[in-house]
Amino acid sequence: MSQSVALELLAAFEVETSLYEVLLSILGRERQAIVDGDHYNLAEIIKEENQQVQSIQQAEQVRDEILNRVKEQFNIPDGEWRLDLLKEYVPQPMVNKIDQLTSRLYQLHHQLKQVNDQITQLVSTSLEYTRFCLNAFAEESYGSPSYDRTGKRPRSGGPVLLNQEL
Repeated sequence: MSQSVALELLAAFEVETSLYEVLLSILGRERQAIVDGDHYNLAEIIKEENQQVQSIQQAEQVRDEILNRVKEQFNIPDGEWRLDLLKEYVPQPMVNKIDQLTSRLYQLHHQLKQVNDQITQLVSTSLEYTRFCLNAFAEESYGSPSYDRTGKRPRSGGPVLLNQEL
């Protein structure tokens, strides 16, 4: 592999790594906004997250184009390509840099999965709580409802305190 292609590939990995680090930071802020119930900032953070994901997809496409050139140059079939094979085709001084970048990318992917799992759990819990609250106002399963599905209070024989007629 030529020195220029190897440098181009390293640069692509560095860009991708930095984009994932920014995404991890954004997701941390998103998680905190969910915990804080900060819906106004959450909407902006989600927009920022979507833009960052688009940037990552573009960086991945650039990296894949470079890797495809490498595969063609060395006649490596698609099914046989692995990232660790790359080290066989780059000059020795770049092997350590590739190892560092790929290790960091794997760490970032693991951290991103953890944060995504936490966000998923927070949103799920929030939805369960919201459903519970809505059901407390409208569901017949809690006795006589405080409100019907249209949002109006049903007529009853006497005053109501906490869904129980007095």
